[in-house]
Amino acid sequence: MKISKNEIKYIRQLHQKKYRDERGVFMAQGEKLVKECIQFQKGLEYLVAGEEWIKEQGRYFVNNNKLLVKEASFLEMQQITTLTTPPEVLLVMKKLLPPQDLNPEKGKWSLLLDGIKDPGNMGTILRLADWFGITSVFCTLGTVELYNPKVIQASMGAFLRVNVSYIENDWLENMKRLGFDLAGADLEGKNIYEEDFRGGGILVLGNEAHGLSMGLEALLNKKITIPSFGKRKTSESLNVAMATAVICGEISRQMMNYSK
Repeated sequence: MKISKNEIKYIRQLHQKKYRDERGVFMAQGEKLVKECIQFQKGLEYLVAGEEWIKEQGRYFVNNNKLLVKEASFLEMQQITTLTTPPEVLLVMKKLLPPQDLNPEKGKWSLLLDGIKDPGNMGTILRLADWFGITSVFCTLGTVELYNPKVIQASMGAFLRVNVSYIENDWLENMKRLGFDLAGADLEGKNIYEEDFRGGGILVLGNEAHGLSMGLEALLNKKITIPSFGKRKTSESLNVAMATAVICGEISRQMMNYSK
C-alpha cells in the first residue's frame, strides 16, 4: 500500500513537538532503530519504507507483528525524514507510558538532567545510562523533550530500556529529605577518583552552557569533578555527555567492586 499525501503531511508534522504532544506519537528512523522498536512490540502504528526494503524485509514484519506497511519513494522519504540522508525505513509509534514511581531505587545510582538542551547530548546520556545499567533518568522541565527526533536517534534504542521522567522543581528537595545522596558534576568539585560512590544516590548533570541551576546546586551533598591529566593547557571542560561517561564509569567500577 502506497503512502498517501495526508500520511506524508501527518508524519512531517511529527517533526514538531506540539503535534507529537497532541497525537501522543513519535517516529523512529533507520533500520537498526526501527527493528529495536518493533522487537519492543508496544505502541506500533505503521511503518514506511521503500519498495526494495519492503520486498526484502516487509513480509516478516507484516506477518509476525501485524504491522501496517506503507511504501514510499526516495523523494517521499526525503519529505518525511528529519535526517540528512533519507533512511530505508521509518516507524510511527505511540509514546511510552511514563513511569508511575518517581522515587529512585535506594542503593543504586540514578541521573538527574538539569536543563540539558542539546538533543544529541540527551540521547547519548540515555545510551550511557543503558550501558552502565542505570535504569532511571529524571529530567527538569527545562530539559529537551524525550521524543525529539535527534534524542531518539542518538539514544540508539536506549529510550526503550531506560525509564525517563520529567519532575517538578521540588522533587530533588524531597529526595534529599528521603536520604538520597545528591552528587553534582561541577568544575570546583572533589576529584571523582577520591570520592566514595558505593552507597548509591542521584548524579545531577547541569546545562551545557550554565552548569547546575542555583536551586539544585544548593541541595547537593557533594560536588564532584573529573581531574585533567594533561601536562599542557587542556580544554576548559568536557562536554556533558563525555563527562557522564567518565563519571558513570567510575561509579560502576566502585559499585561492582563493592558488591563482590
